[in-house]
Amino acid sequence: MKIEHPEKFSIDELDNLFLWKYLDLFKLIDLLTTKDLYFTRFDNFEDGLEGLTGKAIGLMAFTQGRRLTKENINKELPNEQQEQAIRNDRQYRLDLQEQINLQKSQYACCWFLDDRESLAMWKIYSKQEGIALKFKAKQLTETIIASAQSYTNSDFHILYYGKVDYKNIWPFDPHENFDGKFNGLKKDRSYMSENEFRFVTVVPKIKAGVHHHFKLPIGSLKDFDLQIISTPFMDDWQFDCLKDMLKHYGLDDKLIRSKMKIKK
Repeated sequence: MKIEHPEKFSIDELDNLFLWKYLDLFKLIDLLTTKDLYFTRFDNFEDGLEGLTGKAIGLMAFTQGRRLTKENINKELPNEQQEQAIRNDRQYRLDLQEQINLQKSQYACCWFLDDRESLAMWKIYSKQEGIALKFKAKQLTETIIASAQSYTNSDFHILYYGKVDYKNIWPFDPHENFDGKFNGLKKDRSYMSENEFRFVTVVPKIKAGVHHHFKLPIGSLKDFDLQIISTPFMDDWQFDCLKDMLKHYGLDDKLIRSKMKIKK
């Protein structure tokens, strides 16, 4: 698999930073048993603008509202202009659908990048029984790169990574600049609190929609210098049960309580 990242980003920027993954217990168990990171296909994200190109977002803005037809078009326009407007509207919608279909060719594994935990992330992505995995950012990134380079399924031919760039995506801003290559590394400014870092894998257009998700092996969590942090909303008996479960994987010494002070 070919590895890429934006030119303005250097992996050395990750020194002394941490990548956090906020999980419920079921997703933690899946990671512990499979030793694979899960990548979600962009069309399955809550944000319907995930992975879209600047062209697609512009087309989405231009095609808002009813489809143009002979019945609803402005009759004050000359017939030739009416017919041309209807043809243009039809083509814009076809082009937009083709662009949206490209969401099915990209898969992302998303992380929170910071040196401290986030209450917002706890509330959004983890339940009362949830945990956060706190990895040294550079170590995890180097592990993922090495795994991707040795990955043999030819459908997944590119992995790119980097910090998410928060832009004025919607409502559409015609003055905003979009990198046409790393479309999976941008989100609307309304998501800025997530402070995301992403790994994105890509399949060719002809394979779009073939795979529901992607999994990348990273090995045992015991091999990482990491912490497993319990949600600040977790009860004492739940913490003890979690510690007992992690003993089976040799990870009970990695478990610590959240340092946040929360009224339960």
